[in-house]
Amino acid sequence: MTTESNTSEFRIALAHQTGLARQRQADVFLWSSSNLLGCYNSSTIGRIPVGTLLRWIKQSVPPLCPPYSTHQFAMAAVNLTPFDHTSMMVALRCRPILPPIGDPLHDEDPVGPGDYILFVKGEEDIFEVQFVDELHDCFRTLKDLAPFSKMSLKFEDKHHSEISSDLKKIGDGTGGLDTTPCTRIGWIYPPRLAIWHAAPRADKSKWTEESFTTPKNLIMMRDDVYSAFYKNAFGIDIDAQDKIYLFDSSSPLQTSLPRSPAVHVQDEETRWFLRQHFQHCLFVGIFGGDVEDDMDIKSNARDMLAEVRWRRGTQKFPSGDRWDSPLGKALKESITCRGSVTGQ
Repeated sequence: MTTESNTSEFRIALAHQTGLARQRQADVFLWSSSNLLGCYNSSTIGRIPVGTLLRWIKQSVPPLCPPYSTHQFAMAAVNLTPFDHTSMMVALRCRPILPPIGDPLHDEDPVGPGDYILFVKGEEDIFEVQFVDELHDCFRTLKDLAPFSKMSLKFEDKHHSEISSDLKKIGDGTGGLDTTPCTRIGWIYPPRLAIWHAAPRADKSKWTEESFTTPKNLIMMRDDVYSAFYKNAFGIDIDAQDKIYLFDSSSPLQTSLPRSPAVHVQDEETRWFLRQHFQHCLFVGIFGGDVEDDMDIKSNARDMLAEVRWRRGTQKFPSGDRWDSPLGKALKESITCRGSVTGQ
C-alpha cells in the first residue's frame, strides 16, 4: 500500500472517530458532498430502511423550493476521498464523491454500517444538499441542539412543578407506554422549549408556551421510562404504526423497551405532540452536531501545529504517541504536502 493511501486511511478514520461519533458509537455516516450531516449506531437504532430515513429527513427540513420542487431526496453508498490540500484544516476532512457511486438505494434497502451520501435528484440531474441553500441552512441550525433535559436546565424549566393538578387529572386519560404503579405524568414536548424547535413550522402561532400548555401535551409513563423519554433517548414514530426507536446506546432501557406503546395513543392532537418530540429525538440522536467540527481535535491540532512551528528549523516532526495517532498522521500528511516540514 502506498504512503498516499495510508495517509488517506488515517484521515478517513479521523472523520469517523471524533468525539460525537464516539459518543454515539456511530457506524452509519450521512454526508452531503461537502459536509457530514449526521451519524448514528445501527445496532442501537436498527437497520432503518432507506425510505424511512429519507422520510425522517424530509419531515425535518423545509420543503424544496424551485427549481428543486420536483426533485426527490435520495441516497447512495459512497467511498470517501480526502479533501484537496488547500488549507490546514480542510485537509483533515473527507468527502464522498458526487455523483454517487452506483445507483440510488431503493426505499426498502436497509441502511447498514457505512458511509452514505444524501442528495436531491430530478429526472436528469442531481444536486448536493449544500447547493440547495435552505437545506444547508437547516442542517447547520441543528448542530447546537441538545436533549430536552439539558435545554430545560438552561432555561430553568421546572417541568414537573409546572403541570397543574387540574391538567394532570385530565391528562390521566392520554395513554402511554405503561400504566403500572410508579408512573409519572409529564410533558410530551416541554412548553417553554416550543419556541426553540429547530424544524420548519408552518403555523408559528401554534408554537408558543401557552399553546403547548394543554392536557393533550401530557403522557403517562413509568418513572424511569419517562426520564429517558425526556432525555430524548427514545421516541415514538407516529407515522410508522407508533414504532419506538432508541437513540441512546447508553440508556438502561436498551433491552427493555417494547417495539411499540402498550397503549396506542388515538387522540390526533396528542399524536401531533408526539411527532414533534420524535423529530427532536432525530435532531439530537442523528442530525444534530457536526462530527467534522470537533473542538477536542481542533484544540489538539492547534497545540500540535504550534509544536511543529517551534521545531520548523529542524525540518523534523516531533515524536510521541499523539503524532502516531490518526490526527497526528493526518497533520503530517497535510504539512508535508504544503512543504513546511520534510518529515523524519
